[in-house]
Amino acid sequence: MSTAVRRQSTDTGRVNLRRQSVDVNRIASNIGRSSMDGTRAAMILTSAQSRPPQGPRIENSYRLEPEKAFPSVSVKKIIQSVFEEMIGDKKYDPAESTLLAGKLADVIKHRVKELGHTRYKIVATVALGPAVMSSVAMVSRCVWNPSMDTFAEYAHKNGKMYACGLVYGLYLE
Repeated sequence: MSTAVRRQSTDTGRVNLRRQSVDVNRIASNIGRSSMDGTRAAMILTSAQSRPPQGPRIENSYRLEPEKAFPSVSVKKIIQSVFEEMIGDKKYDPAESTLLAGKLADVIKHRVKELGHTRYKIVATVALGPAVMSSVAMVSRCVWNPSMDTFAEYAHKNGKMYACGLVYGLYLE
């Protein structure tokens, strides 16, 4: 296996590439042997070299349909409870709303994942804005299978700000 090493010449500013050959099998055979000073040799793998597989390898299930349908009604209740807990009577603050929207989306996504639908990809989005003299139209487009993929939405308004939450449940085949 070979990797390119990039060197920059200090006098001309030109970049030269030099090929460096690395014999991974030779290095791997030396791992078990002790070196002269009594320490053990170690193998360092870079991103250009192959890595051994991490963790147990799981066989494909070839399941084309979900075991149970995605619970849109339960997800809507989760969005509603998170909004009521975390927003309450807060006023809209443009500086704080970006962080709050991200935090709300993360909390919603984790609570939906606790329902146990392991083969669904959960995508949660939250939009926040001031409630005074505002008109909002939200549109989203997705390519999905209408028999297995679904979504849940909830809009919350407290007089000072609005929050729109949208959770997609996309089945992974």
